[in-house]
Amino acid sequence: MTTFEDDIADSVKLVVVGKLRRIRSAIEDLKSYYGLDTETVSNRRRISTRLVILAIDLTECLSKYLHSYGEVPESEQPILDDRGSRLEALLNEVN
Repeated sequence: MTTFEDDIADSVKLVVVGKLRRIRSAIEDLKSYYGLDTETVSNRRRISTRLVILAIDLTECLSKYLHSYGEVPESEQPILDDRGSRLEALLNEVN
């Protein structure tokens, strides 16, 4: 599973955010000048994409897919797979 580390100093964040706003504004001006449409992405689509990524991460956590990291003890396999199944059901419920 991919996690992101907040490793950017607050002082740098302010500079980056300001530059990103200027870049975004310049791109919007350029698109407007040439009459190009702005792409709109719905929150439903964003959430659905994130759910797919989580589902892939979850699949990689099931005992049968963990062999590349080493053997999962037989006593742990049902526990791990049960937790995975419950999480999968929750993902399906949200999706």
